[in-house]
Amino acid sequence: MPLPKPGVYLAKPTAWGLVDCNGPTFDMQYAITAEASPEGGWMEAEPNLSIRRRWFLMKNDGTWAKAVDTLRHVLGWDGLDFQTLCETDY
Repeated sequence: MPLPKPGVYLAKPTAWGLVDCNGPTFDMQYAITAEASPEGGWMEAEPNLSIRRRWFLMKNDGTWAKAVDTLRHVLGWDGLDFQTLCETDY
């Protein structure tokens, strides 16, 4: 189910994999676990909320996109091969 309203959410990756859409693309599905409370802190999110993020790894000119550096930093991926990116448990 998509997010019911704009806001700040905590999310946990639940599924991921490499997709080829005219170039390497990394797709991640996230379960929403909490929502920022107007009073501060976090409150439990509605059940079954999820989002999907598609990371395009290569630019049209054939060079690596900034997404590669972002995934390396955020996920701790070494950036050496896509198999490791897809098989690591995040």
